[in-house]
Amino acid sequence: MFQKVLIARRGEAAARVARTCKRLGIDAVALFSEAAESVHVEACDVAKEVQAEDGRVATADVLAAAREAGVDAVYPGYASYTAHQELARLFEAEGLPFVGLDPDLLDLVRDRIRFREVCDAAGVQPVPGGPAESLSDAYDLAHQIGFPVLVKGPLASMGVGLHLARDEEELKPAWEAARAKVAEGPLVVERRIDRARDIEVLVAADSHGEESAFTECETSIVSEGRGLLRECPSPELVFRTDGEALREMMYDLAIRLTRQLAHIGVLGVRMLVDPDGRIYVRGARLGLPNLHGAPEMVTQLDLVELQLRLASGEPVPDEVRQLQPSGHAVTVQVLAEEDAQRRESVEVLRFPSLPQRTTRVEPSVAEGTNVPPDDWPRLAKITCFAPIRHQSILTLDRVLAATQAPPMKTNVPTLRRVLIHEGFRAGQYDCDLVDALMAEQEKPKPAPESKPKPRSRSRSRSKPKR
Repeated sequence: MFQKVLIARRGEAAARVARTCKRLGIDAVALFSEAAESVHVEACDVAKEVQAEDGRVATADVLAAAREAGVDAVYPGYASYTAHQELARLFEAEGLPFVGLDPDLLDLVRDRIRFREVCDAAGVQPVPGGPAESLSDAYDLAHQIGFPVLVKGPLASMGVGLHLARDEEELKPAWEAARAKVAEGPLVVERRIDRARDIEVLVAADSHGEESAFTECETSIVSEGRGLLRECPSPELVFRTDGEALREMMYDLAIRLTRQLAHIGVLGVRMLVDPDGRIYVRGARLGLPNLHGAPEMVTQLDLVELQLRLASGEPVPDEVRQLQPSGHAVTVQVLAEEDAQRRESVEVLRFPSLPQRTTRVEPSVAEGTNVPPDDWPRLAKITCFAPIRHQSILTLDRVLAATQAPPMKTNVPTLRRVLIHEGFRAGQYDCDLVDALMAEQEKPKPAPESKPKPRSRSRSRSKPKR
């Protein structure tokens, strides 16, 4: 096991990793660029000051801090494509383990075209589609796989976005919007799976050739490409009559893909499940999931410890291979909604006091400070656990109702609208739920019908006769 670990990310992720390091007797080294960054600095044993430009720390400065601290490994933080690419290469050349991330695999899983080839080699079904060099190719491919389609960039996280074309007329503007951001090379055209459920299977893989899929999470609640909520286990697999059979099939597909990638560490294999139960692999994420509180509370595993043990050469632990998950957990991100508040301090950050066995609150910021650049716009993550799903949802709604973070305008009202939605409560929802709720909210309310005023009856009093 490692003796001293540098945590390359600041904020809540670093504080989370530091807690596990302390429990394992590993010295945790933090990076900070401003005195206000106290959430993770206080959690670590050593803090190294670095220079940050526009909130970002140069990779050379991270390497210099690692050398100065004399660490024997680097923990990157949460799973990310672009933020860790250069760092992974740098530390590979330095000979320092970059826990859970291999730079070649990062390149591979980010490349949508090459990833499709890996899926084919592993015998798993990717989302129907492929590369298109021209608009004419895109038309041919769209007719082959069927509308609606999404036009994407060749690499994930390159800022191209997903451009929807419901029919032939919409394909040209969707193509042009993507091409405006990728001047050369192919684009990717994939069929949009309507009413899909987005489910991620977590796999642990060691350097001895063993892989074990140990749980799955529902990740269908998204807004503008950002995950807002994660459930474990997936209600789709809990409530379907064929849910257990689907789960076994998805776990098998995840293990086959992990084996093909030859990954060591924790891997999240992302899949789409359509209403008929067809499964499509849509991507893979290396490293610790951002919203990992729900799977940790259901499995009673420490995923940071698991990552560290696998990276140090230990085999997949028996408790992972023999795991029997129990209960239900839901995790949400409390986000600031206005970018103009990025430099503002959070005056108050309050949550109700509930037992730790049922509720886990992980703030990114302390009162009187601003959110670290690595965490913005996240203010906190909240996870609620209960023996049954309905109880965990009720507890989470209660926590959100009492959450305060002035002067920040947060997404708490949106999260609560999701939690009380009858489709969500029943487990019958898909990836479009948040967009549907937002569209419903933006609809102009009909003006109340004006009712005719009742005629006033004039009463005349007759004078009494004398």
